[in-house]
Amino acid sequence: MIEHVRGRLLAVEDGAIVLEAGGLGLRLRVASAAPFAGRVGRTLLVPAWLEVHRRGAALFGFADAAERGRFAGLIALPGIGAATALRLLAVYDRLLADPDAPLPELRGVGPAKRARVARWLRREPPAPAAAPAPAELVQALRALGLSAAQARTRAAAAAARHPAAPLEQLVRAALRKA
Repeated sequence: MIEHVRGRLLAVEDGAIVLEAGGLGLRLRVASAAPFAGRVGRTLLVPAWLEVHRRGAALFGFADAAERGRFAGLIALPGIGAATALRLLAVYDRLLADPDAPLPELRGVGPAKRARVARWLRREPPAPAAAPAPAELVQALRALGLSAAQARTRAAAAAARHPAAPLEQLVRAALRKA
């Protein structure tokens, strides 16, 4: 898991930033480039999320740890991938203020997903930053070879049995469930 990236901001683009870290130019996809505007040339510490899949990997950056936590909560929802979660972050604060308000039209978010996200926003309080997000557990299980459905099911069961356990213990508990 990548917690953050520290580096010099080289470029701010629509939907992405480029950081130079350790001699590498890293492109991080972001929900909004606005928090990074005017900071080119500065050294930044950017909370990050690495998503690895069969076709490659994607690195996501966030304005702060709270935004990263919201992202983790969104991708834990069935049917919500990283790209869709990133699009939802752009309207997250507005949705949180009024979860009954209809979601705006977003590419990749149809009526069923909009309803699922709205239900989740009504039900789930924001997760504390210190506790491992269920999405981190799901991602760890996926990295160990479980399918998305298996990872979500086992992660939910392990988190329910051990609500205050650290991430490593939750992974072990989820794998013992076999």
